[in-house]
Amino acid sequence: MNNSVIRVNVVEESLSKRIVEIAYLMVKRNMGEYHAHYAKAALESGLTRLLTIQLNKNIVGLEIFYTINLGLNILVHYYVVVEEEYRGKHLAKILILSAEELAKNVEAYVATTTIDNLPARKLFSNLGYSEFTWDTLEKHIGTRNTYKLIQATCAHEDDLVFIKPAKTSTKKLLEKIRSLKLKTPWKLWKKICYKPWLTFLTY
Repeated sequence: MNNSVIRVNVVEESLSKRIVEIAYLMVKRNMGEYHAHYAKAALESGLTRLLTIQLNKNIVGLEIFYTINLGLNILVHYYVVVEEEYRGKHLAKILILSAEELAKNVEAYVATTTIDNLPARKLFSNLGYSEFTWDTLEKHIGTRNTYKLIQATCAHEDDLVFIKPAKTSTKKLLEKIRSLKLKTPWKLWKKICYKPWLTFLTY
Protein backbone atom coordinates (compact mmCIF):
# COMPACT_ATOMS: atom_id res chain seq x y z
CA MET A 1 0.00 0.00 0.00
CA ASN A 2 1.50 3.38 -0.99
CA ASN A 3 1.44 6.60 0.98
CA SER A 4 -1.12 8.36 -1.18
CA VAL A 5 -3.93 10.26 0.50
CA ILE A 6 -6.75 8.02 1.71
CA ARG A 7 -10.16 9.56 1.14
CA VAL A 8 -12.71 8.09 3.51
CA ASN A 9 -16.34 8.46 4.42
CA VAL A 10 -17.23 8.58 8.12
CA VAL A 11 -20.68 7.10 8.58
CA GLU A 12 -22.92 6.64 11.60
CA GLU A 13 -24.46 3.25 10.99
CA SER A 14 -27.98 2.00 11.63
CA LEU A 15 -27.53 -1.10 13.76
CA SER A 16 -28.86 -3.85 11.53
CA LYS A 17 -27.93 -7.48 12.20
CA ARG A 18 -25.59 -7.31 9.23
CA ILE A 19 -23.66 -4.28 10.47
CA VAL A 20 -23.46 -5.68 14.00
CA GLU A 21 -21.96 -8.88 12.58
CA ILE A 22 -19.45 -6.90 10.51
CA ALA A 23 -18.43 -4.95 13.62
CA TYR A 24 -18.18 -8.15 15.65
CA LEU A 25 -15.89 -9.78 13.09
CA MET A 26 -13.69 -6.69 12.82
CA VAL A 27 -13.20 -6.47 16.57
CA LYS A 28 -12.57 -10.23 16.72
CA ARG A 29 -10.00 -10.02 13.93
CA ASN A 30 -8.10 -7.17 15.56
CA MET A 31 -8.66 -7.66 19.30
CA GLY A 32 -9.82 -11.24 19.81
CA GLU A 33 -12.99 -13.13 20.71
CA TYR A 34 -13.29 -11.71 24.24
CA HIS A 35 -13.49 -8.08 23.11
CA ALA A 36 -15.66 -9.00 20.13
CA HIS A 37 -18.18 -10.56 22.52
CA TYR A 38 -18.38 -7.34 24.55
CA ALA A 39 -18.54 -5.15 21.45
CA LYS A 40 -21.45 -7.15 20.03
CA ALA A 41 -23.32 -7.07 23.35
CA ALA A 42 -22.84 -3.31 23.50
CA LEU A 43 -24.22 -2.82 19.99
CA GLU A 44 -27.18 -5.13 20.67
CA SER A 45 -28.01 -3.32 23.92
CA GLY A 46 -29.56 -0.36 22.14
CA LEU A 47 -27.46 1.98 24.31
CA THR A 48 -24.52 2.58 21.99
CA ARG A 49 -23.78 4.17 18.63
CA LEU A 50 -21.51 3.00 15.82
CA LEU A 51 -19.30 5.05 13.55
CA THR A 52 -17.49 3.47 10.64
CA ILE A 53 -14.81 4.62 8.25
CA GLN A 54 -15.44 3.37 4.75
CA LEU A 55 -12.89 3.21 1.95
CA ASN A 56 -14.14 2.10 -1.47
CA LYS A 57 -17.33 0.91 0.27
CA ASN A 58 -15.33 -1.33 2.61
CA ILE A 59 -15.39 -0.71 6.36
CA VAL A 60 -11.79 -0.31 7.50
CA GLY A 61 -12.35 1.22 10.93
CA LEU A 62 -15.05 1.63 13.55
CA GLU A 63 -15.85 3.22 16.86
CA ILE A 64 -18.47 2.12 19.36
CA PHE A 65 -19.39 4.96 21.70
CA TYR A 66 -22.19 6.17 23.93
CA THR A 67 -23.26 9.02 26.14
CA ILE A 68 -24.50 8.59 29.68
CA ASN A 69 -25.79 10.92 32.38
CA LEU A 70 -24.26 10.21 35.77
CA GLY A 71 -25.30 13.60 37.08
CA LEU A 72 -22.62 14.67 34.61
CA ASN A 73 -23.10 13.99 30.91
CA ILE A 74 -20.13 12.08 29.50
CA LEU A 75 -19.21 10.49 26.19
CA VAL A 76 -17.47 7.14 26.46
CA HIS A 77 -15.21 5.92 23.65
CA TYR A 78 -15.84 2.20 24.17
CA TYR A 79 -14.08 0.54 21.22
CA VAL A 80 -11.93 2.11 18.50
CA VAL A 81 -10.65 -0.37 15.92
CA VAL A 82 -8.78 0.10 12.65
CA GLU A 83 -7.81 -2.75 10.35
CA GLU A 84 -4.07 -3.43 10.55
CA GLU A 85 -3.44 -2.53 6.91
CA TYR A 86 -4.81 0.98 7.46
CA ARG A 87 -3.13 1.88 10.74
CA GLY A 88 -0.83 4.87 10.88
CA LYS A 89 -3.18 6.86 8.62
CA HIS A 90 -4.87 8.83 11.46
CA LEU A 91 -8.16 6.95 11.01
CA ALA A 92 -8.57 6.32 14.75
CA LYS A 93 -8.12 10.04 15.34
CA ILE A 94 -10.82 10.78 12.76
CA LEU A 95 -13.21 8.36 14.49
CA ILE A 96 -12.62 9.81 17.95
CA LEU A 97 -13.03 13.42 16.83
CA SER A 98 -16.13 12.50 14.82
CA ALA A 99 -17.72 10.88 17.87
CA GLU A 100 -16.93 13.99 19.90
CA GLU A 101 -18.54 16.13 17.23
CA LEU A 102 -21.71 14.00 17.24
CA ALA A 103 -22.11 14.05 21.02
CA LYS A 104 -24.29 16.90 22.17
CA ASN A 105 -24.44 18.55 25.59
CA VAL A 106 -21.67 16.49 27.15
CA GLU A 107 -19.26 17.86 29.73
CA ALA A 108 -16.50 15.28 29.39
CA TYR A 109 -15.06 12.69 27.03
CA VAL A 110 -13.73 9.48 28.59
CA ALA A 111 -11.80 6.42 27.41
CA THR A 112 -10.00 3.59 29.18
CA THR A 113 -7.27 1.12 28.28
CA THR A 114 -4.55 -1.10 29.68
CA ILE A 115 -1.13 0.23 30.65
CA ASP A 116 0.59 -1.79 27.91
CA ASN A 117 -1.54 -0.32 25.10
CA LEU A 118 1.02 2.28 24.09
CA PRO A 119 -0.59 3.27 20.74
CA ALA A 120 -3.91 4.08 22.47
CA ARG A 121 -2.14 6.00 25.22
CA LYS A 122 -0.27 8.09 22.67
CA LEU A 123 -3.40 8.64 20.59
CA PHE A 124 -5.57 9.96 23.40
CA SER A 125 -2.77 12.04 24.90
CA ASN A 126 -2.18 13.69 21.51
CA LEU A 127 -5.90 14.51 21.33
CA GLY A 128 -5.80 16.47 24.59
CA TYR A 129 -6.88 13.76 27.02
CA SER A 130 -5.30 13.61 30.48
CA GLU A 131 -4.16 10.13 31.54
CA PHE A 132 -4.82 8.81 35.06
CA THR A 133 -4.47 5.52 36.84
CA TRP A 134 -7.64 4.71 38.75
CA ASP A 135 -5.74 5.22 42.02
CA THR A 136 -4.61 8.67 40.94
CA LEU A 137 -8.09 9.63 39.76
CA GLU A 138 -9.50 8.49 43.10
CA LYS A 139 -7.39 11.14 44.83
CA HIS A 140 -9.05 13.80 42.66
CA ILE A 141 -12.71 12.71 42.64
CA GLY A 142 -13.11 10.30 45.55
CA THR A 143 -13.53 6.54 45.86
CA ARG A 144 -17.27 6.34 45.18
CA ASN A 145 -17.18 8.52 42.07
CA THR A 146 -14.19 6.63 40.71
CA TYR A 147 -16.07 3.35 41.00
CA LYS A 148 -19.09 4.87 39.23
CA LEU A 149 -16.83 5.80 36.33
CA ILE A 150 -15.40 2.28 36.25
CA GLN A 151 -18.96 0.94 36.02
CA ALA A 152 -19.97 3.50 33.39
CA THR A 153 -17.01 2.55 31.18
CA CYS A 154 -17.03 -1.19 31.92
CA ALA A 155 -13.35 -0.77 32.74
CA HIS A 156 -12.87 -3.32 35.51
CA GLU A 157 -9.91 -4.84 33.67
CA ASP A 158 -8.35 -1.58 32.47
CA ASP A 159 -5.53 0.24 34.26
CA LEU A 160 -5.88 3.73 32.84
CA VAL A 161 -8.59 6.29 32.22
CA PHE A 162 -8.35 9.24 29.83
CA ILE A 163 -10.46 12.32 30.47
CA LYS A 164 -10.94 15.46 28.38
CA PRO A 165 -13.31 18.27 29.33
CA ALA A 166 -15.69 19.53 26.67
CA LYS A 167 -15.88 23.12 27.86
CA THR A 168 -13.60 23.84 30.80
CA SER A 169 -10.18 22.89 32.18
CA THR A 170 -9.35 19.40 33.42
CA LYS A 171 -8.76 20.78 36.91
CA LYS A 172 -12.19 22.42 37.06
CA LEU A 173 -13.85 19.32 35.63
CA LEU A 174 -12.31 17.09 38.29
CA GLU A 175 -13.33 19.56 41.00
CA LYS A 176 -16.90 19.49 39.70
CA ILE A 177 -16.97 15.68 39.63
CA ARG A 178 -15.64 15.56 43.19
CA SER A 179 -18.47 17.85 44.32
CA LEU A 180 -21.09 15.52 42.82
CA LYS A 181 -22.51 12.19 43.91
CA LEU A 182 -22.38 10.38 40.59
CA LYS A 183 -25.30 8.11 39.77
CA THR A 184 -24.93 4.35 39.49
CA PRO A 185 -25.34 3.40 35.80
CA TRP A 186 -27.24 0.20 36.56
CA LYS A 187 -28.98 -0.30 33.20
CA LEU A 188 -25.89 0.29 31.11
CA TRP A 189 -23.57 -1.67 33.40
CA LYS A 190 -25.85 -4.71 33.40
CA LYS A 191 -26.32 -4.73 29.62
CA ILE A 192 -22.82 -4.02 28.34
CA CYS A 193 -20.65 -5.27 31.19
CA TYR A 194 -22.22 -7.73 33.64
CA LYS A 195 -24.39 -9.79 31.26
CA PRO A 196 -21.66 -10.15 28.61
CA TRP A 197 -19.25 -11.27 31.35
CA LEU A 198 -21.70 -13.93 32.51
CA THR A 199 -22.43 -15.19 29.00
CA PHE A 200 -18.76 -15.27 28.02
CA LEU A 201 -18.11 -17.58 30.97
CA THR A 202 -20.54 -20.09 29.46
CA TYR A 203 -18.67 -20.30 26.12
